[in-house]
Amino acid sequence: MGKSLKTKTIATDMPMDYIFASFDKDVNSEYFATVSHSIENHRLRLYNTRSGNMTHDYQLSSGELVSSLSWGNITSVDQEQVKAKKSSKRARSANSTDASIKVVVIGTKSGKVLLYSVEEDKVIRTLSKPDSPAIKDSIINDQGTTLYTLSETGSIVEWSIEEEEPTSEWNTKLEDGYKLALNNQGSLLAVGGDGQIELWDVKKSNIAKTLINEEDKQQINHLMFSSVDDVLISGTEKGVYIWNTRGKKKNVKVIASFSVKEGLRQLDVINGKIEQDQTLHLLAVSTKGTVYLWKTSLPVKDDDESTIKIVASKQVQIPIVWATFIKAQKTISVVIVRGSSVKPILETVGIMDDKNNLLNEIILTRQIAGINNDVGSDQEEEEDDNKKEQDMQHTPETLIKALQSDNKPMVLQYLKQVSQVEDIDNTIRRLPYLQVHGFLLLLVDQVERTTIEQGKGLRLWLKQLVSAYYDKLKDDHKVMLRLAALARVLNLQANQSLPKMYALRGRAEMIQQQLDIRSKRDLLEEEDELLELEESMDENEEYKDETQHMLTDDDDEDGIMHLHAKDEEDMFMEEVDEMTDEEDSDLDEDSDDSM
Repeated sequence: MGKSLKTKTIATDMPMDYIFASFDKDVNSEYFATVSHSIENHRLRLYNTRSGNMTHDYQLSSGELVSSLSWGNITSVDQEQVKAKKSSKRARSANSTDASIKVVVIGTKSGKVLLYSVEEDKVIRTLSKPDSPAIKDSIINDQGTTLYTLSETGSIVEWSIEEEEPTSEWNTKLEDGYKLALNNQGSLLAVGGDGQIELWDVKKSNIAKTLINEEDKQQINHLMFSSVDDVLISGTEKGVYIWNTRGKKKNVKVIASFSVKEGLRQLDVINGKIEQDQTLHLLAVSTKGTVYLWKTSLPVKDDDESTIKIVASKQVQIPIVWATFIKAQKTISVVIVRGSSVKPILETVGIMDDKNNLLNEIILTRQIAGINNDVGSDQEEEEDDNKKEQDMQHTPETLIKALQSDNKPMVLQYLKQVSQVEDIDNTIRRLPYLQVHGFLLLLVDQVERTTIEQGKGLRLWLKQLVSAYYDKLKDDHKVMLRLAALARVLNLQANQSLPKMYALRGRAEMIQQQLDIRSKRDLLEEEDELLELEESMDENEEYKDETQHMLTDDDDEDGIMHLHAKDEEDMFMEEVDEMTDEEDSDLDEDSDDSM
């Protein structure tokens, strides 16, 4: 094996806008399919794995939502012959050809299965029956004649692709079924659930074997057969497991396993007859974006292990989101995908050395937006960040561009700078719905990481975004679950911090009231002194008038009115003094209570 390159890496965040993605399952894996959000429906895009260019862009009917995605080849049949009544076998054989059509198999939440032709760029078959539940997974046999679907209720339906009609139906005994896999001969159908796998004999329509994983009872999200001796590979979040389905034993155990400590995101095995011997090649993409590779012999004895990582400078890991094996130039390579579903970046990586052994720890260095690849001082980096902040134009186009390029630092910087409700609403109104799903999940993730005080601006963005797109988001089960979980987190934070805040606020208000009362009391004391002065002056004036005996009738009336006014004023001041005494008494009692 090659020389190992050691490095410590810090993973950046995974792109969040992929609803589904899948590689073409042919040996050369010509296409990479993605499903992402559109305005009122889902959008299917195909990319060429060699050039990385988008080749197809198809929008589903309004309101149609994708629930599963896979690939297959179907037999090319004259549509007029299919619609007509059954004729003789000779006539049917004469109108059939050996040509096959590459299709993307799209399961929908309405229970339909759409067969999208890559060549014709349209849906050429629709398989459905009344009141069908949402499709969880679907698979086409190698002959291209039969399709199997697994619904959310656990029903398994066998379809004739040519007739577009169901031919058989049965129910799994698993409490939850998630994935389907079909062996090379098309005789065994595997159904994966929580820690168990059912192997169905499709001819007899019964369970031939049950595979139980005693070590891992987690949900089986990945399931596939290898072309080597009907070896079955399953994957949970915890790791990868290998099963030998041959033999007469009804209960089959795991013969080998590989752990993925970071968590398993995607699993692949070499499909098609390209192995030279009894060698199994496995590929796993972790949740942090590292590709794990295993090459092992059967029966499992020794295994060769490697990894693929993409890093930017300064030890920042760029996550790989999807990967698959391909046969290129008579050797095995891997196609890796990074970036968002808007513009994924695909490239082919060689994984074998001259002796057909796995290269050890493959490290690829690439540049990404928002990462400075030149080594410089911390001061230079800070100056660059300040300059970028000053140069950033706070327009909706800036945020849209940052979301499309999956530039999280720029997105967070924009959210920090734009805080006015009017500006937030204006930006949200101009945001393409294609970006809303990923943007919302980013906001939820950031709000969960901050305190109530720190996340005030982020919560405002989240509130306005949900309000603007609630009618469309309410049908997205995953989004509503994340929002419900966030609500519980915020309630917990509020219960822990708000009582303390209210206590401090109450204490501050009490102190302010005490200060107001004391200020009012000082003011009343000053008024009392002024009144005493006025009374003294009035007494002197009255004495002077009496000695002079110059009062007239009008003056008597004025004097009486003045005395009445003075009496009223004295009475008012006495009441004020009593009120002040009462407030002082209450203040003393409050102070004693607070002590």
